[in-house]
Amino acid sequence: IVGIHTGGGGRWRLKQWGEECFVQLIEELLHEPVRGIQVCLFGGPLEREQNGRIMNKIKGPLFDTGCDNPVRHVASLIRHCSVVLSGDSLAMHLALAMERQVVVLFGPTSHTEIELFGLGEKVLPDLDCLVCYKRECTFSPNCMDSISVAEVKDKIMRRLGI
Repeated sequence: IVGIHTGGGGRWRLKQWGEECFVQLIEELLHEPVRGIQVCLFGGPLEREQNGRIMNKIKGPLFDTGCDNPVRHVASLIRHCSVVLSGDSLAMHLALAMERQVVVLFGPTSHTEIELFGLGEKVLPDLDCLVCYKRECTFSPNCMDSISVAEVKDKIMRRLGI
């Protein structure tokens, strides 16, 4: 089970990866020749609309965990995941606390301040402006848009042992 948390929180919306990137990644994971990959979609109230759009675009089984779960329910659901994809978010911290494998997307916040305890991999775009802590960005593509689906998928598959 691959858990995908699409949120970035309200403070730094730039921590969020693009909706189309999530859609492409999920489609590729669900249609991977290796049978048995299941995907669970996570998010909070701020991701309700986006997760709804993602659910409508996916051609295959995708489990929506909902966007109004209390933290301990989210932790319980994450506990069942083999790998969790997340930005620098509460979902990442919960996954690490549950000793789940993680793939973490970093851009405007500091990747050096986060320890993964041997449980995962960080995805960093190759840009000079990382760790800017900006709430708005004029660069195109911005740091999160510079993260490729192929790189994220590769890291997820490696964490799955495939």
